[in-house]
Amino acid sequence: MGITPSTAVWDWNSATGVLSMTGSLNTASTLGSSGAAAASVVIGDRVTNLVINTTANTTTASSYNCAEGNFLGNVGANGCLNISLGDDFANNSSALYNVGGMTNCVQRTLGGDDVSTGNPRGLASAPAAGSCDAVDGAFDLWTVVQDSGGTLIISNGIDIALAGTNYMTFSVVPVPVPAAVWLFGSGLAALGALRRRKAA
Repeated sequence: MGITPSTAVWDWNSATGVLSMTGSLNTASTLGSSGAAAASVVIGDRVTNLVINTTANTTTASSYNCAEGNFLGNVGANGCLNISLGDDFANNSSALYNVGGMTNCVQRTLGGDDVSTGNPRGLASAPAAGSCDAVDGAFDLWTVVQDSGGTLIISNGIDIALAGTNYMTFSVVPVPVPAAVWLFGSGLAALGALRRRKAA
C-alpha cells in the first residue's frame, strides 16, 4: 500500500516509564480486512526518534508528518487537516509540519470552501501557541495497560476493546546466541580446565 517499512528500534524503561525509539516509524490505519492490499488507507503517521514518557504524559520526536490516505477524500474530508472539503470535494487547504524546528508545531491554512471540523493532527495534543495551531495528538499513549510477561501495551486511556482506542503492543523477542559464541564459551571452559591441570 505504499507504506515505507519502519526502521524503528525500541527501548522500554519500566522504572522511568519511558518508551524510546530510534529510527523511523511509519503507520497506517486502514479500512478493510487485515490490512489487505485492497484496504483503503484512512490516515498515517511518519515519525523519527519518538520518545513517549508515560510518567510525565509527554511525547517528543525529531520529526513528525501526518500522511493522508485515499479513503477520506472520497467522502469529502481530510483527516490530517481535520477538514470538510466543501461542495467541490477538492482539498484547497494545506499544512506545514515541524515549523521552526518544533516537532509538534503545525500550521494549517484553510482555502477555498474547505471548513475546519476540528484540530489538525499532530504528534501530541497541544493547545494553540504562538504561530502553532492547536493539534490532536497521534501519540497520546500515556496509559500503561500491561508491563509484564514480556509484553508491553500502552494506550490512549480508552479500553482497547472499545471504539476510539489507540494503542501499541510490544513483545520481547529473545535474541538467539550465535553458535560461535557457544563454541567460544566451551573453548574458554576447556582452557580453564587445562590451566587447572597444569597448576596441580
